[in-house]
Amino acid sequence: SDRWLRDSAVYSEGWALGTLRFVEASGIDAAYANGTLEPADILLTDGVPAEIPFVSGIVSLAPATPSSHVPILAQSYGVPFAHVSVSSQTAELQALVGRKIALRVYNDYFKPNVRVHDVEDQLDEAAIAEILELKDLPELAISPMAPHAEFSVPVAGLQLSDIQFVG
Repeated sequence: SDRWLRDSAVYSEGWALGTLRFVEASGIDAAYANGTLEPADILLTDGVPAEIPFVSGIVSLAPATPSSHVPILAQSYGVPFAHVSVSSQTAELQALVGRKIALRVYNDYFKPNVRVHDVEDQLDEAAIAEILELKDLPELAISPMAPHAEFSVPVAGLQLSDIQFVG
């Protein structure tokens, strides 16, 4: 896909707050298994494999196919996912690896916008917890459906002459 995409791209809009971790695409599963990459982290990677374990956000230095599995899952889970191609932003991201960041990914009038803010020394743990609570989904209040009427009638012994056509 890098032959056709020369600019940054947004695959899933949203925001995340977490520690930025760089992991090569080939090592993502191993990093997740050994705890180097955790669900609360924001993944910075050099490519997008067919599967990525759950993380808070994804920034790729290589483009992905928008209709592939990872972008679709990111959209389903509300995980921000973008490809960054601007060298200055790539350098900024690489300089922030290991630090707590706020990531905001969105399309601004069809222009991809990836905003990264270093919050390592700006927010304490209580503020971070309060911000992350905004991502919690409300509890569902679903009442079971109750039948209101009968939608069928017995048809045993029904004759064609008994049927009345309307219209």
